[in-house]
Amino acid sequence: MAVFSPDGRYLAMSDHDGRVTLWDGDGSTRLAVLTPGAEGGTGRQRRPSALAFSADGRSLAVGDAEGELRFWSTGAPRSAGSPVPPVDGPVLALAFGPGDSSLRVTTPHTPVRTDPLGLEQMVGEVCARAGGGLTRAAWASYLPAVPYRETC
Repeated sequence: MAVFSPDGRYLAMSDHDGRVTLWDGDGSTRLAVLTPGAEGGTGRQRRPSALAFSADGRSLAVGDAEGELRFWSTGAPRSAGSPVPPVDGPVLALAFGPGDSSLRVTTPHTPVRTDPLGLEQMVGEVCARAGGGLTRAAWASYLPAVPYRETC
């Protein structure tokens, strides 16, 4: 599988060994190997099943057959990538939403799941999932040296 960034500056390719490699837009210079073919020497491969670039070409999302999702910045491709909460099955397709503010994911079990990517959207989603922010008592227990402040 292969995908070009919208501006043509990058090419991301997965191979039969499960690696994802980032190339320049001509495919002549390898910039980085983003994912190894085998996981931690176990021989277990996490085969990429979907690739998507953001509209500005600054981010690449990779989904695999086990539902794992990870992002890389094309400006720092040698990083470990940033994980996103896994989905409920093999990733069939990925797409960035309008303004690159979300990632749309499709699996055999979910027609479309939309995950927010902006900081404000992520904070709102985390607060909603957690049922609100820390109470004063919880804050005092976990962060006793830090003055209390409302978190959600």
